[in-house]
This record gives sequence, structure tokens and C-alpha cells, in this order.
Amino acid sequence: MSTNQMALAVLKTVRPCSKCGTSDRKANGKCKVCTTAYQASYYARNADEAKAYAATHYKENLGSAHARHAAYRGENKDKIKAYCSTPVVRSRRVAEEKARRKDPAFIPKIQARLATRNAIRRGELKKGACEVCNGIKVDAHHDDYSKPLDVRWLCRVHHSAFHFNTGRIEK
Repeated sequence: MSTNQMALAVLKTVRPCSKCGTSDRKANGKCKVCTTAYQASYYARNADEAKAYAATHYKENLGSAHARHAAYRGENKDKIKAYCSTPVVRSRRVAEEKARRKDPAFIPKIQARLATRNAIRRGELKKGACEVCNGIKVDAHHDDYSKPLDVRWLCRVHHSAFHFNTGRIEK
């Protein structure tokens, strides 16, 4: 055997997992089961630190994540449409919506939206311009669901920003 052949033979040999001894060792020296168990125990020991890192990482990379997701959605419209129209996905979404509508915390929202919609239809409430940009295509935002006709008019962009920033609108 030449030196090259011996080196290849050594590289091809499978060394066992350093934790449990199975032959399914990965690059980190552990098998998939042991790696998953280690990651779970590490997260359990350092949950606060991991959550803080995830939150800051999310906020720091939000723009690039949105751009990547938008690019993916743009490139794969047919694939996404086909997936979303499968019976499993449709039935899951219908079940989630039914469960959400039965949630006692959601009922005041439904009632406030219905009262607002009816007031607009009857002419008792007029849509205004967006409070931030004066846009005309607006949503009704309820600060208090017990006052269904006390609404703030926000365009979709600023309404989403309002909820994302937990009640603050950055102009």
C-alpha cells in the first residue's frame, strides 16, 4: 500500500461517537442524537442568554431577513401557492382561525371591528387620512376595544409599524 492509499484508508474509517460510542459520528465528534441532546441541555442551562441573543440578533438582522424572505417569495410564487392550496395546509389554517375566534380574549376584537364596520356602513363614522402620512387607504386601529367607535386611522404600513413597535409610531 502506498502512502496515499493508507491516508485515504484512515480518512475513510469511521470513528465512534465520543459520547455514546455509536459509529454515526459527525464532524463535532458526536452522533446526531448526542448532539441534539447536548444542544437541548445547553439551551436549558442558558435559556435567558440564548433568548436575549436571539432577540438582539433578530432586531439587528431584520432588514436583511425581510429582503431574503421577499426575494424567496418573489422567486417561488408558484411553489408557495401550490403548498398553501394543499388540503393539509388549508384545513390547518381553517382550524387555527376557528380556535382563534373562540378565544375569549379575541371576542372583544371581533365585536369592535363589527361595530366599526357597521358604523362606517351607516355613515356614523367616516374614514380619515392616516395620522402619520395622510394616506387615504387606511385601517381603523382600536386602542381600546371597549370603545369601538374611538379609532385611529393608520395606513397599512404605519398600522403594522405601530404594532411591531408595541404602540409607538416612528415618523
